[in-house]
Amino acid sequence: MPLVLPTEPHDDWLNPNLAGEGDLLAEALSASEDLSRSMVIVGGNNS
Repeated sequence: MPLVLPTEPHDDWLNPNLAGEGDLLAEALSASEDLSRSMVIVGGNNS
């Protein structure tokens, strides 16, 4: 599953001038948890 982010951290996550360090990754993963858990996979082949 791709990383799904709420709109608030988009600017930091997509900023090419911001170093992609562990703190940024931890914040992005934390922000995505609830949103990712609420998603439902529809269609596709689930064999």
